[in-house]
Amino acid sequence: MKIVKSKPQNRLAGNVQLDVTDTLLISGRRENVFIIPTSGQRIEHIPSSIQSISVYGAGGQLHLTAKTIHLTEEGSISASSLGLGERVGTINLQAENLILMEGGQINSSNSLYDVTTGTVFVGVGQGGDINILSKHLKLDTQQPRVNRTGIFSDTYSQGPSGNINVQTDSLDIQRDSAISARAYGPGDAGHINLQAQHLHLSQYGSISTAAIQADGGNIILNGLSGLLYLDNSEITTSVTTGPKGGGNIIIEQPQFTILNKGLIRTQADAGRGGNIHIVADQFLKTPDSLISASSRLGLDGQVIIDSPAETISGSLLVLGTTFTDVSGLLPGFCTALSFEEFINRSRFTFNPIVGSSPRPDDLKPSSLLLPISASPNFTKATGFKANKAELTQRLAWLTGCHR
Repeated sequence: MKIVKSKPQNRLAGNVQLDVTDTLLISGRRENVFIIPTSGQRIEHIPSSIQSISVYGAGGQLHLTAKTIHLTEEGSISASSLGLGERVGTINLQAENLILMEGGQINSSNSLYDVTTGTVFVGVGQGGDINILSKHLKLDTQQPRVNRTGIFSDTYSQGPSGNINVQTDSLDIQRDSAISARAYGPGDAGHINLQAQHLHLSQYGSISTAAIQADGGNIILNGLSGLLYLDNSEITTSVTTGPKGGGNIIIEQPQFTILNKGLIRTQADAGRGGNIHIVADQFLKTPDSLISASSRLGLDGQVIIDSPAETISGSLLVLGTTFTDVSGLLPGFCTALSFEEFINRSRFTFNPIVGSSPRPDDLKPSSLLLPISASPNFTKATGFKANKAELTQRLAWLTGCHR
């Protein structure tokens, strides 16, 4: 592992570069106790993290490369800056496998939480970008956590939040995990640009941008040559208040776009609603899914879905409207046959495989006993020389055909 840390210059935070040949694991909270020398205050259970923090100037850059980067049990990679008008540092990650589990986060923000006092300090600069290059990217939360699993770019002042740029072969977002760019102050929300061949969101997974009173960020999904599947999940942009317009959602050219209780929505308040444009080879949506571009007080946005209309009428088989009388094909009850008809009836011999279950129409012993004056004497029933009525009675007693 190679670690390079530059010295701050011109009030800039230092850069951090890590090159790991195999796996970079950031997990859990620190078990040891940290004591602040000036106050003697104890700090326990600080989350494990790699951070770039600037209090007075622009944030430093984080460059991490590894075969696998695994963040779990609230481990994090973060950049933040409290500088006046300064930008938060950029996070650049490159890994074959990037896995975020159980509250693991990648976070860029212009705020800083002071664990010693419980105070949140907010800068006025804009959020930093998050750039991810990975073959497989997975976000999942199997157990409820204090921190939500995800990739977040947030700003709390007039500066816009940073953009999130992801390039991957497959992106899997499960169980309330998220990719989000949000502006909690008067600044604009950042944009989310995802380039993935396959994108799967399930069990309340989400991709979203949001602004309180500024322009909503755009969400652009491209490079989707395979499947886009929203299973009880959502892709949304929103603006809570004010005259600013909602963000746009653009989904380009997946082979299959499937919504199962899925939500694709843009919302605005007094401004114009964002537009939704979906281009797909095949588009399938369940009735309980929703695609909406709306504004509470302003003009609604447009929803455009470009998908080939398939004509399948020539492939359908039209069923007949007349019914065939099959009463003559149904076998009669055994009592409808005379003794001669029963003995000389046609036969179909069926030899079952050893161990197979009996046929449903096989003859079965009857639990109903006919009122026979004396117990049947089967030793006297030799061939057809005995009385036919007696043989018929005995046969009915054996087979159960006594209706």
